[in-house]
Amino acid sequence: MKRWMVLCRKGFRRFWGLENMGDVYHVNVGSNARQVVVGANVVQIGHLTLPTFPLLLLAGLVTAYMGWQMWQQWQQRGPTAMSGEFNIAIAEFGQMDANGRIRPSPKGESLSRVLYGRINQEFTTLFTQVNAQLWHEDVGLGVKLGPITGQTAADRRANAAALAERINAHVVIYGYLETTAAGDQLTPEFYVRDLREAGDLVGVYQLGAPIPVPASPGSLADSLKVNPRLSDRTKALALFTLGLAWEFAGHPERALAQFQAAERLPDWRDDEGKEILYLFLSREAYLLWLDGRVDEAAVHEPLEKALQLNPGYGRAYVGLGNYHREKAERLRAELAGYKQAEGLASSTVQATYTAVQAEISQAVAAYRQAIALAPADPADQTAVKAHLALGAALLLQAVVAEEMQQYGRAEEYYRQALAAFQDGLALTAVDDYRHQGLAHASLGALYQSQAALRSRRTDLPPGDAETAALLSQALAEYRLCVQAATQNPADWFLQQVKNENCAPQLTRLGSE
Repeated sequence: MKRWMVLCRKGFRRFWGLENMGDVYHVNVGSNARQVVVGANVVQIGHLTLPTFPLLLLAGLVTAYMGWQMWQQWQQRGPTAMSGEFNIAIAEFGQMDANGRIRPSPKGESLSRVLYGRINQEFTTLFTQVNAQLWHEDVGLGVKLGPITGQTAADRRANAAALAERINAHVVIYGYLETTAAGDQLTPEFYVRDLREAGDLVGVYQLGAPIPVPASPGSLADSLKVNPRLSDRTKALALFTLGLAWEFAGHPERALAQFQAAERLPDWRDDEGKEILYLFLSREAYLLWLDGRVDEAAVHEPLEKALQLNPGYGRAYVGLGNYHREKAERLRAELAGYKQAEGLASSTVQATYTAVQAEISQAVAAYRQAIALAPADPADQTAVKAHLALGAALLLQAVVAEEMQQYGRAEEYYRQALAAFQDGLALTAVDDYRHQGLAHASLGALYQSQAALRSRRTDLPPGDAETAALLSQALAEYRLCVQAATQNPADWFLQQVKNENCAPQLTRLGSE
């Protein structure tokens, strides 16, 4: 028993370094250190003796605790990607310095927080009907949202697009403050990534002219009550975002109501970039007009207002062209009925044909104007959209001329349509699979129509080589369309083009 107690006491002393095991090492620790001895169980510095094992144990415990704390923080951090059906991210507004660089700013941070509160309040009804998510730095995220930097609109657009892709946002609201002689002003911008039934709205937008903001960051929230211009433009941003959300959810009538509410804001003046509002009003009305829920005036009148405010607004001309092309399609349906009932030579048929051609001519003129006004910025898609839409209008013109047995005119329109489609395809970005797929689908339809026109000619021998070549080109274009859709399986619109057009035509032509 006595021996056991002695062993226990010795083990205790060794554990705490109170007894030397006999292994002592002399270590060179520097010329200014004196009487430093390192042993197997102790570290002796001068007259201070420290036990080695407890020090190691303490260091291990500290390391383990710090690791546990880091793990806890990692476990508690917020999400890094959005999971809703419609996702909006509000980035911090930065401050543009004298060199054009955008830096973080307390005032910008406060402004983005005010906007987040306004939009969150407006989204009360939406959240009960749509699986929507609204992100801001205040909601505890595992990712930093902003500010969105860049010395040019194209640079900021690219950075906003990258953020949208990274966090799965459909809309990113951002912007910057700039100091002028009249004081600070906010330029709000937003990026729309990919909305259902809103293909022509994808891209970067500046929501009107810069907004004057108060000098003191602490007074921003109160300034909304006394500064009507700031208040109304903040409200407009909220209404725009809500309108986009309703369109994404398949409710264009509710989206239209939000844009109409923005139009009624008394302190958003026409000279403050309001043309974008009229573009959105026309867009929603167009979707409703297709279903017969509004009359055509609701479509073209907002576009006319937009062009009165800004005659150089290319996107409005694209919308105007779409309006006239749809009118031509409707008249074409009437023309087919008149032809069947009265024959090709009837005055009603000829008058209707003239009306169809007039609408197509107006569409073509609008698209050409959009092309002429398109910004040189490669990130802007106005020129691509206008070229492809122009090709579609000319293709329609060719088909109608062919139906009227005006084959010479039809061939000329086919030639012009081919040039428009090829120009549009040449302008698409390398990773712009949506417009690539649409261009290839359009070219496939064009070559197929040209082959059908040649097959009706009685002066050509069976198995005409040029007809066969056109069908071969159509097959190649439809394959490229399917290939583009494969590159971006998440693009619902592109998948629709593939499934409803390219793939069926590829099967049909391949079996012939």
